[in-house]
Amino acid sequence: HINFTELEAGRPIRLHAFDSMEYEVLDFELTLAPDEHRILTETIERDLSTVIVRVTDVEGRPVDGASVSLVAALTQGSTRSIQRTQAESGLDPPGYRYKGGNGIASFEHLAAESVSVSVQHAGYAPAWITDAPLDQDPLELVLTLEQGFPVEVEVIDETGRARDVDSVELRGSPVAVQAGRTAPGRYQFAAFPGGANGIMAIVKGRSWSIDHDARQPMARLVVPASGSLVAMWDELDPDCVPMGLFIFSEPPGWGWFEAMNEATRATRGPVIFDDLAPGDYRIELHCPDLGGEDRSARVTVVSGQRTEVVIRP
Repeated sequence: HINFTELEAGRPIRLHAFDSMEYEVLDFELTLAPDEHRILTETIERDLSTVIVRVTDVEGRPVDGASVSLVAALTQGSTRSIQRTQAESGLDPPGYRYKGGNGIASFEHLAAESVSVSVQHAGYAPAWITDAPLDQDPLELVLTLEQGFPVEVEVIDETGRARDVDSVELRGSPVAVQAGRTAPGRYQFAAFPGGANGIMAIVKGRSWSIDHDARQPMARLVVPASGSLVAMWDELDPDCVPMGLFIFSEPPGWGWFEAMNEATRATRGPVIFDDLAPGDYRIELHCPDLGGEDRSARVTVVSGQRTEVVIRP
């Protein structure tokens, strides 16, 4: 029940209702006469359901304190949209019909067609269920956490030198699981799940991966040596006062903005980007006084080399 007061009479009023994941489930319009009091009973477009996630260990005992992530999918018209939310098993959210405790995480008022759920907890391998139809109310899902296999990952470049990367992650897992950095070029998964099929290193939007069996305690991943980029620019028209440089990987996957000071503007560079993965990039000289019109150039960064580029009007 919702009560709206002091609405303007004589003009169309559009009302919307949303589920707990911000999916629209009701949309209608009405016009009120002066001093009119109207009582409306409206039926929402989709049933709302609850998802109950029970987290247990291999002995069937409840596991509290696990991070439970839910991804809800819904097709609206010709568009399939995704929404994400998170909870913790064993909590007691206020106002929820299904109380926490006993390894339970609950998600209420969902209008989705299907849900995917993943669970992570320190000392356990992550677990997940993908694309479960939301065709029951409540939909109860049980995810069992197993003790995972610790895996040490060594990352080197083609010269054999230790290589720090942006992240080391599982491959073949619907949930992003990152290894912790323990030393230069050294990373460790505390618990490697049997459902994953490999390891990947990610650098500036690009990734390199290897197959890996969870029972093997060590893995070595070779990535290309990094390169660097030196950007400068020719004299620009007076209206272009650059505030910084954007750099984007191509195809798109990573981007960065490097602000510049007055001295760099006066000398027209250089602006140096170090530790770039080899590949193609696009750089843009950001001139806000031109109304969003930027000066740009494309360049290829080579492994182990410094590449120079000049941006011209």
